[in-house]
Amino acid sequence: MEEAREAASRIVKRCNARAEIVSRTRLLFKKGTAQRELVGLNEMVREMIVLLRGEATRHKILIGTDLATGLPQVTGDRVLLQQVLMNLMLNGIEAMKDVDGKRELLIKSQETENEEVIVSVSDTGVGPAGAAGGSDFQSIFYDETARDRYGALD
Repeated sequence: MEEAREAASRIVKRCNARAEIVSRTRLLFKKGTAQRELVGLNEMVREMIVLLRGEATRHKILIGTDLATGLPQVTGDRVLLQQVLMNLMLNGIEAMKDVDGKRELLIKSQETENEEVIVSVSDTGVGPAGAAGGSDFQSIFYDETARDRYGALD
């Protein structure tokens, strides 16, 4: 009976987290303000792994991590950051689902010399159509306006 209660509790937490993502995404399109708070990125990575483990398992994909210890928290909109990470992870899973051979999604975190925190997601998938070797991506940059609008990391 206790196991059933714990399972139901986990389901409710996951549903609430997904509902919060949808709610914040709607605010984004209504030009709502970001809800900035301190976010532990390693904790967020672990939460997203739990959320997406079923999808990865369904496609026989291993999820690995290389998370730096002692990372400082960052200021940003937790749900929007979760959405970005979830999208990156789902894109990686999608890129690997038809791959023969090794299927691994690797999520890394690190702090730079400039005290910036970086989270990266890599996969062993085929890459975007037309990319030489499947690994050519352009970096994503954003200006201060986008930073303010999306509650990006400080």
